[in-house]
Amino acid sequence: MSNIVNDVVASLEKDTKAYMEKAAELSALQAKINSDDYAESLKREWRVKANSLRDTMEIMKKNAGNEARKIYDDKIEELRIADMPKSEELTDDVKLLNSGVKLTRDEVIYLLQKQENKNPTMHRLIMQYANEHKMDIPQEERVYINNHSAIMQLEGGKSAINYYLRWFDKPNAIDMLYKMYGDYLD
Repeated sequence: MSNIVNDVVASLEKDTKAYMEKAAELSALQAKINSDDYAESLKREWRVKANSLRDTMEIMKKNAGNEARKIYDDKIEELRIADMPKSEELTDDVKLLNSGVKLTRDEVIYLLQKQENKNPTMHRLIMQYANEHKMDIPQEERVYINNHSAIMQLEGGKSAINYYLRWFDKPNAIDMLYKMYGDYLD
């Protein structure tokens, strides 16, 4: 997960710095608009430019959040796909499960423990067989370590982006970014 956090933090830091550059530009422009040293015709032009800068900054903030969320979404999708059943993961033991031969509990446990069956597809099929035949399989054999907890952890990290975006336009935004994600960085 730390690689993802590193990518998210790098993305948000880059976007925050670019945003802050625009904010400084807007601040300088606003100072000129508020000054009595310039003609009203110039101030009108600057107001238009200031409004355009505000719009650009709002888009930058939205895009920063979307880009960071996409980093999480891409990894979540990768993990979900990894847990899906795949025909290429089927082993010859499928023939046994579908043969009509009644397997014993110990034989089913043996199938679960075989290295070539340690994949989501075979685990599901073997457990389905065990459940259909009302076999009491030990807990350590029933549980297949899938990516569910990693996905939930990523979803939590993704939700933190919304909180960070509240700080995005503040002078100490990058400090907050590192306070939020610092423990998870490499």
